[in-house]
Amino acid sequence: MLSTSISLVVNAALNKAGLKEEPCHIHFSKEDISFPLVISFRIEENDYTLHIFYELIEELSSTISYALYTKDKELLCQGKTEFYSSLNPFATKPYQHLIPEKMSCDLCQKKLRGECGGFGDNSCEEKF
Repeated sequence: MLSTSISLVVNAALNKAGLKEEPCHIHFSKEDISFPLVISFRIEENDYTLHIFYELIEELSSTISYALYTKDKELLCQGKTEFYSSLNPFATKPYQHLIPEKMSCDLCQKKLRGECGGFGDNSCEEKF
């Protein structure tokens, strides 16, 4: 079971994918407490699935690895986010995205700025 709030993890994944809308109808199967955890939700007319692969719990934070997919199984983003404990004296925000593992070309800032052709090759490894 996650030590971090499900809604906070969903919001962090949406933020990482560049989606601005608020999710609704969040469904989390409480019967399955092993990883990977699967969370489904809806934003307007679009359905999404968040797969949480693992959580590394430390004293003042936890790191969660996840991937966000559309209903058509298109990968929107994949990565790791560090969520800070309320006891962490240095935390100024609830979470921080770590270097992304992979991001959809359609959401890549380089492609949106016209700096990349969007071919999905390894020459485009954007760092946030």
